[in-house]
Amino acid sequence: IFGLIELAPGDITDYFIRPELNMTDESEAAIRARFGLDQPLTVRYVNWLGNVLQGDFGYRYTNGQPVAATIVQRLSATVLLAGTALIIGATLGVALGVFTALRQYSVWDFLLTGVSFFGISIPPFVAGIIVLYVFAIKLGWFPAGGMRPVDREPTLLTTLHYLALPTAVLSLAPIANFMRYTRFAMLEVIRADYVRTARGKGMRENRITWGHGFPNALLPVITLFGLSLPTLVVGAVF
Repeated sequence: IFGLIELAPGDITDYFIRPELNMTDESEAAIRARFGLDQPLTVRYVNWLGNVLQGDFGYRYTNGQPVAATIVQRLSATVLLAGTALIIGATLGVALGVFTALRQYSVWDFLLTGVSFFGISIPPFVAGIIVLYVFAIKLGWFPAGGMRPVDREPTLLTTLHYLALPTAVLSLAPIANFMRYTRFAMLEVIRADYVRTARGKGMRENRITWGHGFPNALLPVITLFGLSLPTLVVGAVF
């Protein structure tokens, strides 16, 4: 991010320099010195990184508000949306992954696998436009934006009503990813020697699946939680 901003034309001094004020070169140089832009790139990067490691994210140029306070203020909405989408994606995805693994090469397996490819392929902003048009504009079942009603105090039901549409869009990719990972992991586990041995001893199939197969299949799936967070945060912005 730091490098991309440096490659972009201009810098923050352009925000403060107004041609109609006929500012002198000395005034422009003073503004650049005020923000440390007169120093070499490496020095500015080290200073910025050192401040970040101490929890100092700087100040907004528009109103002087601390950046950290702005992030915290906006974070609650992002955490609510992304967290809900992650919980739904993991729950449904893992359940569907186990379901398809136990029915390999069935109609359900092919159908849900095809749907998972669709969920992975479609970007959140495309899916968002589609569901907004259908469910918010045409059918009017859900609000087209916002987090809460403006004319009354929010309740749990109204919050869920506003949360339903964006959460459904944002959880598409996690559901597909968790389902594919779980399916693959379960297929590996149910072919393992210890599962074959348990089945040979006459153990019930449900106990084999949920007592031996499922816990071991979850180990590689857990890594998806960390990998899903960046995508969810970016998707929440859209």
